Amino acid sequence: MRALTAEPDAFRKNRAMYRVAEPLIAFHHAVVRPESALLARRRGTAGVWECSQATFLSQFVGPHFERLCRE
Repeated sequence: MRALTAEPDAFRKNRAMYRVAEPLIAFHHAVVRPESALLARRRGTAGVWECSQATFLSQFVGPHFERLCRE
């Protein structure tokens, strides 16, 4: 299994967008890592999730759904 995948750009030839292939690592990078200081305190996890939901949907769920549609 590859750690990164290259997806061709729909609008520009000779250009690719690279994404993390492993879903758990992609989730950690997009959602957990930016909020790691708040999560380490173990307070207000619901608030952290509320703030991270938009990122989760746009950087994790969205690309996964797009990939499923392409296949």
